[in-house]
Amino acid sequence: MIQFYFLSVLVNALAGCILFFGVASNGDSAGDKAPGDSFFPSFARSESFRFALGIAAIAVGILKLLSPVDGDVPFIGDILPAVMGVVAGFSLIYEHVKMRKISEKVERNEYIRRLLDYKTYIGIAAMISAALHFLFPSVVII
Repeated sequence: MIQFYFLSVLVNALAGCILFFGVASNGDSAGDKAPGDSFFPSFARSESFRFALGIAAIAVGILKLLSPVDGDVPFIGDILPAVMGVVAGFSLIYEHVKMRKISEKVERNEYIRRLLDYKTYIGIAAMISAALHFLFPSVVII
């Protein structure tokens, strides 16, 4: 469906920008300004917005695999944007969980901590995936 195509591009680009620029939340102190703070509107610094964006990215990534655009190869044609959406969404949700200190068990997991260490690279990959998916809609691998 073309709607999931558009949502995939939009959500991947937005989540990638937020992860790449490291937008500081509203609760952070004034001295901890991130480079992207002046670029993004105030609602993008909200923890609830980033949490909702993470859930939306995961949902759109999964639904993108299940509903291909007409003429596209099912599953394989949308694998990169769908996977990047799920990974970027998971990274945004885990960032929210980490800020809330909800689960100490999650905090001790080595793989999840490593994921947040690479959130800048995940953001870059999500933005590249969104751009390639937008520019080349009918390529099989993208």
